[in-house]
Amino acid sequence: MVIRSVRDERSTPGPAGTERSHLLGHKQRSFAHRPGDLVLEHGSVEALMRAQLAAALRQAGHEVVARGTDPDAPAAIVDVRLRELWVSATPGWFAQTLSADVAVELELAHGPSPVMLRGQARQQRAPAPEAWREVLESALGEFRTAAARQLAVLPDPPPASPTTAPLDTEPLPQAVDTTPPPSPADPVGPDPGAAPASEGVEAAPEPPPEPGTLRP
Repeated sequence: MVIRSVRDERSTPGPAGTERSHLLGHKQRSFAHRPGDLVLEHGSVEALMRAQLAAALRQAGHEVVARGTDPDAPAAIVDVRLRELWVSATPGWFAQTLSADVAVELELAHGPSPVMLRGQARQQRAPAPEAWREVLESALGEFRTAAARQLAVLPDPPPASPTTAPLDTEPLPQAVDTTPPPSPADPVGPDPGAAPASEGVEAAPEPPPEPGTLRP
């Protein structure tokens, strides 16, 4: 399979001084207070979900290749729309509830579309600086497991069209009669001046003349 494109189409709250392609959520210490953002340190959300989806496809038994690796091999084209990738926290008296939600929509060129894949995680725990990362990793693991289960039943891509060699249109060689034509001096057929041959019984030879007799 070929993951052709991944587009970020999330309807998340606007970024607070952070590029949207790196934004994962907002830090909250208390109700109605947002001191900062949760962001990816390396890469973008598109690259993150491309890697997650490729892992799920391999887990489902599909081969994931880069586009153009083998143009003659059959390959299913997949376009990905990222609908949700967000971490949120709900503060409480003694603990906070952390939530992470993942949702992507697949457009398949060779099968039913769209295909919605989801993953989520919920944890209630004491506030900690890196707690949101653990919740996000848990949601991504659930996403890979659920996606592999759904993607395992996808139909195989259609076979590549066989390349037909052009037919040989060169005409076959014709047979040529190399027997020389008969010479005019040697006509074909019986000699018109020759005596006709007797059919059936051969003529008996004449007896030799007796001595002293003359032939008429």
